[in-house]
Amino acid sequence: MFKVWLYKGDVFLVGCTNVGKSSLFNALLQSDYCKVHAVDIIKRATVSRWPGTTLNLLKFPINRPSGWKMYERANRLRSQSKLMKIEKEIRKAQLEGQTIREMPSLIGHIGRTFSDPMDYEDGIEDNIPDKKRRMMVLDEKDKLFANSKWFYDTPGVVHPDQVLSLLTTEELLATIPKRLIRPQTYYLHKGSTIFVAGLARLDLTDCENPCRFTIFCSDQLPITVTKTEDADEVYNTFLGTELLAVPSGGTERLKNWPNMEKKVLEFTGEGPKICCGDIVLSSIAWVSVTAKKGDICVATAWTPEGKGIFRRYPSLLPYSINLKGKRLRDTPAYMIGKIFSDKDNVQS
Repeated sequence: MFKVWLYKGDVFLVGCTNVGKSSLFNALLQSDYCKVHAVDIIKRATVSRWPGTTLNLLKFPINRPSGWKMYERANRLRSQSKLMKIEKEIRKAQLEGQTIREMPSLIGHIGRTFSDPMDYEDGIEDNIPDKKRRMMVLDEKDKLFANSKWFYDTPGVVHPDQVLSLLTTEELLATIPKRLIRPQTYYLHKGSTIFVAGLARLDLTDCENPCRFTIFCSDQLPITVTKTEDADEVYNTFLGTELLAVPSGGTERLKNWPNMEKKVLEFTGEGPKICCGDIVLSSIAWVSVTAKKGDICVATAWTPEGKGIFRRYPSLLPYSINLKGKRLRDTPAYMIGKIFSDKDNVQS
């Protein structure tokens, strides 16, 4: 961002609701991108699972990327990269021969080159004589910030392809994952249907050989497998019950629930150990498809009002099929898959 945008003007962080804008804002607030004097006095953005949490324009002043700052930053990054490499080797050695009992968590480290305003020489550049002062409240008219460019976090936009805007608070709790997702794989023949709760339906419409569907969704959304010829009856009978879980509520809630609409997607198989693409189901889930090499796999996907159905190629996690557990006897399901970590070689 320093190199491309430099200091040309204000920067706005925009996007749909619930995609991580506020998390990125908080990370950049604690980075070299924010002026040191403002780091401890700018209000952090609220990070929440609920769409539309950021209601106001939050902002921080952008650090001016002068030559000496870029030089100091480059030195820190070079030094830090060596330390991180050593730490990774130590962790890998510690894990050798050990069973990982907890899911790995995603951790991002944001370093800062300039951390103490008392030692920060920004006053020299900006002709501010009193560089030793500390501020308790951000004053945009202060000489420190008067000529600053600003980085803004904006309220999320509700995209027409998002299903989340249709859900109640209780339904959101079940739909949005609270833990790392464990993939669930199913071995399906032509004429089989999978329901992801009552939010999405996926029919294997045509394929010469059985296909494997690997589902990534919240562990609170039940997966139901049935024959396509029985799918409408299953949906109409159990919508609003514990079997399909979401949507939930009484008769009035179901009256307002939109109809399911479909989209047909086609994939070409690439073999048993690699996914030939993903079926994206709005904010509900995505499904990786694995088929015999050369087979044409035709799937029909359904969501409320047909929202957010897309074919994604290449697959986001092309070797995720290899994380599946053992096949459960007399069922189309495999045991819940592993979580990918550096220790696993999922291509093997």
